[in-house]
Amino acid sequence: MNLPDASPSFIRLQRGLYTEDTEQLLDDIHPAYPQTGHLLHASQELRATDIYLRLKPERYTTRSVGLAALTTRLNSAGLRVWAVDGSLDYIDKPPILDDFIAGLTHLGDFNAHASPSARFHGFQAAFGLLENLDGFHPSIPESRQTEDQYTERMIVLHKYINALTRVSNLIRSFGMEFSAAVPWWLHEYAGEPMTMLWADGRKGPMEIVMPIVDEYVVMTGVANGGEVVARTMEQARYSEEMARAGGEKVRVLGSVDLMRESEDGRGCKASLLSVAGRLERIESALRICPAFCGTVLRGWNQMIPGEPAGV
Repeated sequence: MNLPDASPSFIRLQRGLYTEDTEQLLDDIHPAYPQTGHLLHASQELRATDIYLRLKPERYTTRSVGLAALTTRLNSAGLRVWAVDGSLDYIDKPPILDDFIAGLTHLGDFNAHASPSARFHGFQAAFGLLENLDGFHPSIPESRQTEDQYTERMIVLHKYINALTRVSNLIRSFGMEFSAAVPWWLHEYAGEPMTMLWADGRKGPMEIVMPIVDEYVVMTGVANGGEVVARTMEQARYSEEMARAGGEKVRVLGSVDLMRESEDGRGCKASLLSVAGRLERIESALRICPAFCGTVLRGWNQMIPGEPAGV
């Protein structure tokens, strides 16, 4: 897909940066230190609005002082701060999910006792690649599944939605927003619509997940702008349809994964300028959908200053 040129009248949308190395940032909160400075520099250059910090639940207590210093610094820079966590084990192993849910109460306690300048805006569940769970039967479209394969995949999807629902209920009880990083193919898998049996009949998993989140981040798994647009468009359209039918309009964002820029998965050193241009083109293509609210960038630390690369 050819992306349109970025419009000079471009309306600023939400832009997020994922941070996987939060532990380093917790040890690096002084303004003179490079890691936090690098993140803030990238945030400014890319006009970021949100930062997503991957954190284990125990960090809200064991690193509360350093965490409050970090969130205060990010909030003071005009950034909304989200906590992020997730693992396939949380879906596949009920006792681990129970421990995870219990651990998230520490996030609520952190926010309740923190000053307004140190609070998290929300929490994002990022459970990972559902296809890697036993019973999913990857790459097989629904029409080619045996009855047992269909049942086993439905069990995986029900576990996934149950986990999201439990986390959503808890996070919203804290007065925080709930976000989910969701596979791009929940509405269509291996070239066919994906469906599952639900209380009110057969539905697509995307239709079930969207009403339980405030923010639906489409994990496209790609860096190419045209592919990001193609893998995000249907979700943004569905959110708008849901709103027209009387439901809440859920914010839909598309992820851009710079870690996929090279075949070995280590990423390439794209320039800040090239990435900024790519984000604007993606946003220009998707803003025809009112529910589309922006982009989230993974692998921002792969960027370097320099001449723009192809976008």
